[in-house]
Amino acid sequence: MTSSSIMRLPVVTKAVLHASTKAAVTAKTHLLPPVTALALMSGQRPALTRAKGSIASFRLRKHQLLGCKVTLRHHRLTDFMATLIYGVVPQRRDGSLPQVHGTYVSFGLSTVMPFPQIEHHYDIFEHVGGAAVTVVTSGGAPLVCSWYGLPCKIAFLPLFSSHTERGGKKGHRHMRMSSKDFFYVKSHSPR
Repeated sequence: MTSSSIMRLPVVTKAVLHASTKAAVTAKTHLLPPVTALALMSGQRPALTRAKGSIASFRLRKHQLLGCKVTLRHHRLTDFMATLIYGVVPQRRDGSLPQVHGTYVSFGLSTVMPFPQIEHHYDIFEHVGGAAVTVVTSGGAPLVCSWYGLPCKIAFLPLFSSHTERGGKKGHRHMRMSSKDFFYVKSHSPR
């Protein structure tokens, strides 16, 4: 991030929602419920995503439709973040924390049903799977998470670690991640 002042606070710049289904490989009509669900969740039309290459074991061909994605900015981003923080995150039951990677936070939703736009149409979206959500910040993602009241898990590699093991050559050391290499940001509820 290049900024004009070191005192500048980080902000959320965009959010990307992604949904895919493996049933779309056999029939394109199976892609309609995820596309409609993302359109209702975000308020804009999703872009269709295609396969970059062929994978024979998955019966996947190059440029075949796989899923859809939406990039949210400005007022649609603030509306989505409010719905996400106050409506969807408190209803999550899987217990997994969002993972922070430098300037972005990524997590998956096992179901899209907690969104108020979708729960009214339960019969249509009953078989829709989850969605992946990535929230991109201008820097300092843990700080932004604490502002929004979103608990997150931050991975860091220490400069010197007691958790090293000998490699093949003399003097080579390899880092090994353990539970001590994570710390958690628990924030207060903004309500």
